[in-house]
Amino acid sequence: MTTAINTLSSPLPKTSVNFKTALASEWTKFVSVRSTWWSTLSAFALMAGGSLILAMDFVGDLSEPQSVQDDPRTQIAVGEIAGDSTQLVQFATVALAMMVVTSEYSTGAIRNTLQADPNRTRLLIAKTAIIGAVTFISGILLGLIGILAAQAGLDGHGIWNTTDVTQAVFAIATYLSLVSMMTVGIAMALRSAVATLSTTLMLLLGMMMLLNGEIVHYTPGMAGSNFIRDNTTYYSRPAGIVIVAVWTLVTLGAGYVVLKKRDA
Repeated sequence: MTTAINTLSSPLPKTSVNFKTALASEWTKFVSVRSTWWSTLSAFALMAGGSLILAMDFVGDLSEPQSVQDDPRTQIAVGEIAGDSTQLVQFATVALAMMVVTSEYSTGAIRNTLQADPNRTRLLIAKTAIIGAVTFISGILLGLIGILAAQAGLDGHGIWNTTDVTQAVFAIATYLSLVSMMTVGIAMALRSAVATLSTTLMLLLGMMMLLNGEIVHYTPGMAGSNFIRDNTTYYSRPAGIVIVAVWTLVTLGAGYVVLKKRDA
């Protein structure tokens, strides 16, 4: 006589999920998205090319009487040139963060992600942490490349101060990291690459163009620019990055609400 074994009632083995494993999972997904590497390479190309062009343009303007009258400086800080280039580079950062999130929704992989780790709070924090950390590290390298390109293009007209250069590099890295995390929140809320890109562009660029007066300096794009350039006309330098951080928290909050309430 044989005894039937009810395999259906046997509990399936469960894999313990904690924050460490969530981070490892998000890192694996991050490096597996092919577009992340193209976006990163684009960011480095934009920083090097943009800084070199801006530096050469500054030197070229020195021979133009009208340009000299508008800006009598014969030298400029290399960090300022790299900071100005960041306004262009940030959109490669936006593309990187956007694709990491929206690709999961477009392919349906988000269902497997939520089944593996149903804790959506942990999921969002882990995803944001990975993207923010990678962007911060790459931002340091981007800042250094921008400064070196600026120094080369300025042809003796660059001001190199070690303290200022260090502050500029970390300012660029911090701002780009916050921009990437801001994009994560928007992408989580909208789940569409096109909608995420257009909304982020509006926050970082559109609001700067549409608004007038002092209020424009409280938009994330302008606050980030003031922070990087150390423009203290309207508020202190730390206040500038705090404004960007607040915008980032708002978008992440929106993404969290949608992630909690809606199915994959």
